[in-house]
Amino acid sequence: MATFGGTTQKCKACEKTVYLVDQLKADSKVYHKACFRCHHCKGTLKLSNYNSYEGVLYCRPHFDQLFKMTGSLNKSFEVGGPRTAKERSLDKAQSNNKVSAFFGGTQDKCVACKKTVYPIEKVAVDGTSYHRPCFKCSHGGCVISPSNYVAHDHKLYCRHHHTQLFKQRGNFSHMEDHEKIKVADFHLMLLIRAYCKLQDSSESFNLFHQLLNLDCPIRVLPDEYTFTFIVTSCARQRLIVQGKTVHGLVVRYGLESNLYVGNSLINMYAVFKITDDAYKVFDRMTERDVFTWTSLICGYANNGEMYQACEIFYKMPVRNDVSWAVIISGFAGNGRYMEVLLYLNEMFCSLEDKVRPNEAVLVCALSACANLGALEQGNWIHAYIKRNGIHESSNISTALIDMYAKCGRIDIARLIFNRISRPDVHNFTSMISGLSYHGLGEHALTVFNRMLDENVNPNEVTIIGVLNACSHSGLVEEGCSIFYNMETLWGLEPQIEHYGCYVDLLGRAGYLEKALDVVRSMHIKPDIVIWRALLSACRIHRNIFLGNNIIDFIKQLNSDGPSGSEVLLSNLYASIGNWEKVSDVRKAMGQRKTQSDIGCSWIEVNGVIHEFRVADKLHPQILEVVDKLNELWIVLS
Repeated sequence: MATFGGTTQKCKACEKTVYLVDQLKADSKVYHKACFRCHHCKGTLKLSNYNSYEGVLYCRPHFDQLFKMTGSLNKSFEVGGPRTAKERSLDKAQSNNKVSAFFGGTQDKCVACKKTVYPIEKVAVDGTSYHRPCFKCSHGGCVISPSNYVAHDHKLYCRHHHTQLFKQRGNFSHMEDHEKIKVADFHLMLLIRAYCKLQDSSESFNLFHQLLNLDCPIRVLPDEYTFTFIVTSCARQRLIVQGKTVHGLVVRYGLESNLYVGNSLINMYAVFKITDDAYKVFDRMTERDVFTWTSLICGYANNGEMYQACEIFYKMPVRNDVSWAVIISGFAGNGRYMEVLLYLNEMFCSLEDKVRPNEAVLVCALSACANLGALEQGNWIHAYIKRNGIHESSNISTALIDMYAKCGRIDIARLIFNRISRPDVHNFTSMISGLSYHGLGEHALTVFNRMLDENVNPNEVTIIGVLNACSHSGLVEEGCSIFYNMETLWGLEPQIEHYGCYVDLLGRAGYLEKALDVVRSMHIKPDIVIWRALLSACRIHRNIFLGNNIIDFIKQLNSDGPSGSEVLLSNLYASIGNWEKVSDVRKAMGQRKTQSDIGCSWIEVNGVIHEFRVADKLHPQILEVVDKLNELWIVLS
């Protein structure tokens, strides 16, 4: 893994060692990718979009801006004879002073944002300073120029809005107090709606609180649109207490039956999986649309209540592609893959709805085929995509790669991956995981290195796929290097899944003691999956002593009796021929009457998927299957 090796070269910016995987070369100098930034705006640069002056890096916009203001930065190309070293040094000092004057800090503060204004971006009007982006109209928010503004009552306006306001209200700086209050309330509600669109901003709640606390006889009350935005913000920021408080205000102002407010409330309760309250809001609404029904279905599906979701789904007066996508993705999210394909078939056969599957439906269907091993069904869906000219987006390509890889056709998965002009992190992750399923660790590392060469940063799932590939192929050194460098190189802190893969890697390779040390030194409390991975390694390498110790750890985690782990211990004893111990473990399991999850398997025959469970008697051909198994048992015995 030469990619992760160190070098003797130092970064020009931070003077630290540069790894090959994080190296950039520009002007015969070496930089970290993170240090290759504009000296002025600190923005990340690309090799195709930067300029260098006196060893200092600039992005092209700021370099061009500097060039226009200071003239030619490089005085060595002026017409004339050769210059002395003293003259060149003097020119360089003057140029640097001029550059510093434009990019240096000042004592001036922007009136709008209260931050320091650099001379290069300063707008000075009426004895005050502004940043260029902050020099905006107080009414419309549009950016204005020093030659096209009007200052009125210590506020800036563009000429258009100033003229418009003057025509409407005359001298609008002397409006009546009650009119000013109305305008202030209206602007407050506009600000609330604007802040509600931000992901992690509490400003909308602060403004909403101010709006409710305004004490005047003609105060403008929050309307249905303001409540819709504030409820949606509660759902987006996972603030259930505030959401219920706002719901109380909605009831107080008599807006619960409003279509838009009701839809936002149902969606909020669906996000928090409080389906009872969502249904109460739904039941009280006098007017409902497709979004109302779909939001309620989504809430039931997210909470695993698929029976109720189906009941609401079939009561819908009108269904669209989003409604179908929600019910199908609900089955996929709850691991009910057979129903995914059944509902997809029903969607195609539906004469009332006359809708066709969208991208979300196709991705869920391909995922179901991947988990069922339904290659023929997956081929049919792929053919449908081609036949109807549906664009193979990143999500569809990722689902196709995953489906073909899990169904055993890694060759087709590679063809689809190689047809993608610019693979993203999801495409790379799906291909790496597919190769790891097939034990092609070297090929998975090749794809991973290509990913790094194309400057695509891996995510947590990518690292899991690479570690699994190393584990199944015995690439211990490469796997260890990736695990210990994932935080320093890509900023990914190891999670419980990564530790599980790493322990499995060491255990399969026979490093049982080292794997046990890793488990004991984890900053996360190890779960039962990690202990079982270590116990499985003990079975492979027939280490009875360590296996018994691990069982004690597992019993502490699960006092009810971890039957899955005891099965592994039983297999461990059987692998060394200690049948007496096998019998003891089995008896102990029987006395506790532990019951593990019922096993399930699928097989696809002529495009039809057959599902079998332990002690299954519901399959229509179960008698024929049992007779055939008896015949095989007689032959084998």
